[in-house]
Amino acid sequence: MSYYASGDGYVAIKEGMGEKLKAFLEKNRKDIDSDIDWDIFPERNYADIWESDSSYHEEDTTEFLDKLSPYIISGSIRYSGEGGDNWRFVFNEKTGKWSEEAGAVVYGEPYLFEEDGHKKDPYKVNQIDKHLEASSSDEYYNPQLTGAGAKPINLDDNALKILKAYYSGREIYVA
Repeated sequence: MSYYASGDGYVAIKEGMGEKLKAFLEKNRKDIDSDIDWDIFPERNYADIWESDSSYHEEDTTEFLDKLSPYIISGSIRYSGEGGDNWRFVFNEKTGKWSEEAGAVVYGEPYLFEEDGHKKDPYKVNQIDKHLEASSSDEYYNPQLTGAGAKPINLDDNALKILKAYYSGREIYVA
């Protein structure tokens, strides 16, 4: 299949494999479709992946995703194509394979998945890490929780750490 499409998503990288994945992709950049790009955060075991609005070639995309497989534990890349087509590729840790799923746009929690009865959201964990990093390097940085029609709530580092634990799938007990 080849037509106009774009995609974006994330992969959660196996512990200690971030630098290896980064080096592998840099070394093999010339063999990867030029429309696919990434930002790897080895210290967070996380990577953002995107494919620009271009002529989409499924075989190039699946080849790229297969190259990621030995380095990751989870991932999801969403695509939108001409004519309103929507689909995604989802990584299955148990099989070590990517599968393609047809889809429709539904707003909610697209990165949320359940593992061992605990809900996890690597996207939110990555965003919280960015806030923790910013607040540690800038004493005036003030992350806030906002919502439609609600006043912003200031979050200190302890609140961010609790949110990170929750979105990492850990149980939170409040006494």
